[in-house]
Amino acid sequence: RDAIAHGYAYDKEGHKVMLNETDGINVLGALIEASEYSIDPHFFGSLHNYGHLMLGKVTDPTGKFGLPPSVMEHFETATRDPAFFRLHKYIDEIFKEHKDLLHPYTEDEIHMKGVHVESIELTDVERSYHPNELVTFFDDFVLDLDHILEHSDKVPSVSVKAKAQRLNHVDFKYNIKVKSDKAQKAAVRIFLAPKYDSNHEEFDLHHQRWMAIEMDKFLVDLKAGDNKIERSSRDASVSVHDFQTLSEIMEETEDALALKSAPHYSKHHRHCGIPERLLVPKGDRLGMKFHLYVILSEYHGDHNDELHGSHSYC
Repeated sequence: RDAIAHGYAYDKEGHKVMLNETDGINVLGALIEASEYSIDPHFFGSLHNYGHLMLGKVTDPTGKFGLPPSVMEHFETATRDPAFFRLHKYIDEIFKEHKDLLHPYTEDEIHMKGVHVESIELTDVERSYHPNELVTFFDDFVLDLDHILEHSDKVPSVSVKAKAQRLNHVDFKYNIKVKSDKAQKAAVRIFLAPKYDSNHEEFDLHHQRWMAIEMDKFLVDLKAGDNKIERSSRDASVSVHDFQTLSEIMEETEDALALKSAPHYSKHHRHCGIPERLLVPKGDRLGMKFHLYVILSEYHGDHNDELHGSHSYC
């Protein structure tokens, strides 16, 4: 935070590195996330990672009782601990301090000239619900637990499964109408933000923007005139589908070896992001009001040469 207040940090050679508008957020992110790109990893350490460890070991900080690693110390289970969200809010506030010290964006930086979003509508795939209505529910999910058992050639293998309820949502799609004065590429960003706070007072935009969650981000080719963009929630760049179970992988491999089917392989498949079923906030029985924001920006300013994946998390 001293570096943020001063507007610069020192690297391990003692050189001053400015936390400016162009690259400051990347420098700060590398410091907090303990990236290999940190300008001085020995001095700045790993705030985010050690935050998880300190909270995870709060019941046995010295290892006196030999407790196993907590859920906060495992990436796969960290969100099960309420402390996870308090830690990430703390990290978020550090980035906010940096952002608040920068000059505001100019209109030329954020306005895509000649492009106007005419309308936005959400519809579920089956069109069973009203437009602009997202539906969440709990459904039964069967977990394959075969991989946690030790197998022996002397004992017949047994398939072990467990049933649990998990949050899910009805698949939906975005219907976006855009008018462009010329043919061009554009980056589309979609955000969802709560309309009211806990006291049922409506958020102003300044406070609401820090409550927004990114729903999707993708590229489109606009033609001159009217454009209709349709995007399925299942294609969201921020989420991933359920992974294959061990038995499914084994079955697919055996079929491929027996030449019954071709093996499925995709080197572009992403493995990071939130589970697809958690894309939509849970809401409540009476319904929660949200604002949906769709933002288009110039393609060249957002172009990324990396392979397709979760551009928001990978």
